[in-house]
This record gives sequence, structure tokens and C-alpha cells, in this order.
Amino acid sequence: MPQEKKKTSDKICLVILAAGQGTRMKIGIPKPLAPIMNRAILDFVLDTCLDFKHQKSHDALISLVVGHQSELITTHIGQEYPDEKFHITRQMQQLGTADAVKSFLDQCPDAMSYKYTFILSGDVPMVSLAHLEGILEEISTRHLKAVVATVTTDEPTGYGRIQTHDSGLSIVEEKDANAEVKKIKKINTGLYVFETQYLMDCIGKISNNNKAREFYLTDAFQSGREVGAVNFERGEDLLGINTLEQLEETTKRLNRRNLIKLSREGVRFWDFASTFIESSVTIAPGVVIYPNVIIEGNSKIGAGCIIGPYCHIRNSELEEGVQIKSHSVLDGCRVANKAEVGPFARLRPEATIGNKAKVGNFVEIKKSTIGPGAKISHLSYVGDAIIGDNTNIGCGFITCNYDGIQKHVTKIGKNCFIGSDSQTIAPVEIGDNCFVASGSTINASMPAGSFGISRGRQTTHLNMAQRFLKVKKDI
Repeated sequence: MPQEKKKTSDKICLVILAAGQGTRMKIGIPKPLAPIMNRAILDFVLDTCLDFKHQKSHDALISLVVGHQSELITTHIGQEYPDEKFHITRQMQQLGTADAVKSFLDQCPDAMSYKYTFILSGDVPMVSLAHLEGILEEISTRHLKAVVATVTTDEPTGYGRIQTHDSGLSIVEEKDANAEVKKIKKINTGLYVFETQYLMDCIGKISNNNKAREFYLTDAFQSGREVGAVNFERGEDLLGINTLEQLEETTKRLNRRNLIKLSREGVRFWDFASTFIESSVTIAPGVVIYPNVIIEGNSKIGAGCIIGPYCHIRNSELEEGVQIKSHSVLDGCRVANKAEVGPFARLRPEATIGNKAKVGNFVEIKKSTIGPGAKISHLSYVGDAIIGDNTNIGCGFITCNYDGIQKHVTKIGKNCFIGSDSQTIAPVEIGDNCFVASGSTINASMPAGSFGISRGRQTTHLNMAQRFLKVKKDI
């Protein structure tokens, strides 16, 4: 068994700055709640903090500093993380990052009981456990007072620059940088770890004597102080999101990171660039996924499945050897071993497809159970129904399940043959081994072994012996 990572004995606090308005995004909600990969940006930051807490220090505190539309953020985390406890700090006015941290220190009575305090931004969804571990190792092994995560980029515009000195370093914000400083390519990412006592000593001494008239947390980094930096290679992973363009770019990077992980586990993708897989999806080795596929939510894809091009799967479970052919949509359904679905099929919530069953082109299944070996090959709607094993449903079949007020159930037994262009007027039950002639409307239940035909005003049910006698007589 792999060894569990050693827990640190030092108490740790992780503070997420989530008070930003995101005015440049123009989306009407706080920036940390901007949607990315069908989640909020903030969720990815919280997940990383929770992973860190569970692996490194179980008694770590996670605090969110909220401000603009704070009730939306607190409601969101309550819904998405009902079993987790977070400390909430309210920044009454957005006066800068140092003011946000001061709000936390003022509002958290136990803040000084934590040896180290991390400061994270709520708009950096790709921050990882490795980033947190990297700066924690730097501050603890070198016995520093503060460490900042930095990256080197050819496009540093808009970011604070890192100035190194004989002792320590300083961070100069873009607005306050002269032409020479602006040439520096090493930038501040906004991810820090502090000795909490040092942070407390510094925070009250920081002024807003700068062009933005804000209280900068970066002023805690000065020449001559015991502060340092860790420079990370993949700079784009630590850059915040300020515009919808950056949101789209980060979405692609998050998606590609997940696809690479799945690929290394044995999932074959025809085209990374056109495939979207959420990190919540579980995919077994040996699965083949064609281009332009989207798989979302709590979907599970079993070994040996083939997902054809232009398919969209959400909150669905596919067992082993399932084939989903092109342009099919699956939502909240379950498909058993070696079944075939599509092309152009739609499986709606609570559709259950049995072993080796077939749901063909332009077939819609809603809240129905399709038995093993059953076939619904083309152009049919099956809603609120139970279809028995090995039953064959002809082209153009419809379960008429809605009477304008409520839905009703159709039951069709095993080994039945339902002719093309037929309808069942639910509630109705067709027994095992029945035969329904093409073009029939079945509005009354049929006993097992019977024959049904309806091409006038009345439906006729005959048992199989009567059927053949009638045919012979007519001849």
C-alpha cells in the first residue's frame, strides 16, 4: 500500500481573497462565481485548499474574505460544500489586498494560533497542491518570514514585478513601476505564505501611499527582510482571470490537464482540442472517445466503451463495452453492458438500457426501462414505459403517455413484436409473446400470447391460434 503523506505538525490557515467584483467580465455576479467547466472559479480554489487540508494538516482553517455580493458566495459554498466548515470574513470596503487580510486577522479570534497563513486569490482555478507545498517547504526549510509564488513571463504587463536585492526582495505594483522596473519579467502571482506573527506585525504598518491609494499586501516584502520566492515554470497555472477571454483560455487549460491525466490512465482520445471532459467524470482504461465529445457531471464510463463523434453525455453511467454512436445525447441514464445507442439517439433522465439492447437512430427514451436484448431501432418515442427482454419495437412506435394532466405507464412483456407506426395509449399492458400489427393503436391491455390489430375504430385481440385460423379462413 502507498504510504500516506506525512501531516505537518504546524497549524495552518488558508485565506482565500474572494471579494472581487469582476467589473471587466461584465457578468453581473462576483468574479469568484464566474462559471468555468460547469463550476465556479472559486470551487477549484476551494478543492485545492481542502486537498491540502486533508493531506497535510487536518486541523487547517479555510477562510474566505468576501465583500461584493457576499451573500451569493456564502449561499454558493453552502450548497456546493454542505459538509465542510469555512470561516467567513467580510471586507466592508475593497481597499486593497492588505486591507482584506487585515479584515481576516481582525475577525478571526484564533488567527494567531496558526503558525503559517497562506493567502490565495479566488480567481486562480489552476492553483494546485504542488504550488502550496512548494512555498510551504521554502518558508519552513529556510526559516523565512514570508514567501511569494512567482513566474517568469514574456508578457508581464499588468502584474507586480519582483525586484531581488542582496537581502530579500521587494514587489513593485505595475502602477507604481518606472520604465526600468517594467522591463522585469518575473512577476507576482498573488499566492503567498506568511509566518502569521510576521503578517500581524506588518499589516498595521502598511500604508496606501501609492498611485492606486490602496493597501498592498506586497508591501510586506521589502529589501533586508527575511522573505523569499519560489519561481514556478508553468506560469499560466497561477495567473488570475480578469476577462472573459482569459476565462475561455483557462477553461481550455483545465480541460487539457484533465484529458492528459485520463490519457495516461489508458483512455484514448482522437482529438484533445475538440473534447471536453469534466474532472468529476470517471473513465475506465480502454475507452475510445472520438472528436467533439462532451462528458459532464458524475458520469461513469466503463472499460471498452466507444463514444462516437458529437456525443454529449451528462450524469450517466455506461457499463463495459457500450457503444454510443454519433450525435447522441445521454442525460441522467444508465446503459448496461454491450448495449448500443444511436446515432442521433436521446436518452433522458431515468432511462435504463439493458444488456445488449439496441436504441437506434432518432429514438428518444424517457424514464423507461428497456430490457436486455430489446431493440428500438429507429424513429420512436418511449416514455414512462417498461419494455421486456428481447422485444422488438418497429419504426415509428410511440408510447402516448400524457393525457394532458398526468403521465401514465406502458408495459410491454418479453419476446414481443410491435409493428411499425404503432402507438400505445397508456396506461396499458401488453403481455409476453404478443404480436402487434403495424399501424395499430393499442388502447386496451393484451394478455400474453395474443395478437393485436387496430386499423379502424376498434382494437381486436386474438390469441395466436385464432390468428392463424382466421388467416387460413380468409385465404
